[in-house]
Amino acid sequence: MKLKHAIFPVVLLLFAVSARSADKNPADYTIKLTILQTHTDTTRWGTHGTGRGRINNGGQVNGVEFEYNCDEKLGVSFGGEFFPAKWKKEPVELTVLSHGMGGDTHLNTCDLTVNVHEFVYVTKDGHLTTISQKEWAARHPNGRERAEGDEAPPAE
Repeated sequence: MKLKHAIFPVVLLLFAVSARSADKNPADYTIKLTILQTHTDTTRWGTHGTGRGRINNGGQVNGVEFEYNCDEKLGVSFGGEFFPAKWKKEPVELTVLSHGMGGDTHLNTCDLTVNVHEFVYVTKDGHLTTISQKEWAARHPNGRERAEGDEAPPAE
């Protein structure tokens, strides 16, 4: 009888760990979040951040403003980098997947409250600006996130 009581918490813990790991399957995060501008405030309780960027959801590209409270800060995307994301509550909350300290084996999730726009954020002359989706499509005819001549985001 005592063995049953000892095994139950272990099984429950293993189930919780495996369910949490399943939530971090990169194949489930099909949206690409490119962060172009971010401001963060880190305290001992975590990081509060706001920012702007764009999401690419299967070729549909939109500008997005976001806010988050997470354990780690989300930095600006460089050189075609992006954060894999999925809708937690479309179109107002995204969950992003990020690599924590320790390389590719340690994955973190962070929920972002988002405001999705009909325009697209881009950088021009070191500043964040917007263009229409039609102009974005003309600049990126093959659907790539970065086109030749696109500027990298400004350093923060």
